[in-house]
Amino acid sequence: MCFKVAGQAIFEIGKRLKHVKENDLVHGEYVKWLESIEMDKSQAAKFIKVCEKLGKSNVGTYTHLGTRALYEIATLPEDQREQSHEIPSTGETKTVDEMTVKELREVKAELKKTKEDMIIEDLISTNILQRGIGNVNPMKMSKCIVELERIYGIGNGSNQWRDENNFQPSKKQLSEQIGLTQQQVNNFRKLNTLIPELQDMVEDGDLKSTTAHLVWSKLSKEEQGKFFNEIGKEQISQMTQKQTQEYLKLQEEVEQLNFTLPNYQITTNNTRL
Repeated sequence: MCFKVAGQAIFEIGKRLKHVKENDLVHGEYVKWLESIEMDKSQAAKFIKVCEKLGKSNVGTYTHLGTRALYEIATLPEDQREQSHEIPSTGETKTVDEMTVKELREVKAELKKTKEDMIIEDLISTNILQRGIGNVNPMKMSKCIVELERIYGIGNGSNQWRDENNFQPSKKQLSEQIGLTQQQVNNFRKLNTLIPELQDMVEDGDLKSTTAHLVWSKLSKEEQGKFFNEIGKEQISQMTQKQTQEYLKLQEEVEQLNFTLPNYQITTNNTRL
């Protein structure tokens, strides 16, 4: 049976269900009792939850709301129930008692995402500081920095993270937080522009991060893929930064010559085909 009730009646039903469950029936009899009155177990749980979480608050504020809306409010963190929130889909700001069920669920999802991001941010920052910059894999450091920037909204024009004082970190403050210079942060960030094959080489120690961000990251992903296939992983791992720069420069010059001399194909060993 679907119980369509609202306001004060919901709190009263929840209060009575809670009393019956905790005082009047032995263990295992509660579910049978609910079946006898044709009430779904999950529906009863919602009534009780609303009573437990909102019963001591100003009930009059919620008298116009139905079970679904009250349950969404009851399952919000306590400190968020009295605050106004921006609705992600509309940009409107409302108190929880003014929201629809859909809007309440949107706000809850956003709060959960923000909380998860704050946990991730703390774990990443703490891990970097505890390990020390020199002991963190450069590719993993790069991914951590990109994730922190996503959380803070740095670089995309929509800083989503604010602390309790409504403060938004900048790139400079982010670098200070994890003990790096801005240049180091920029260098690590560049590693994320590499194709997966090169990222794997950096992470496995087969390609130095300096060569990766100073040479390879300056190429487009299409160019990276082309040269990776031409040179091969084994040869790349043996090349110094200078050798890599010279090889790629030579390849660029050869391509320019082939473009200006379309009737000839010049290779890196100066053979004309």
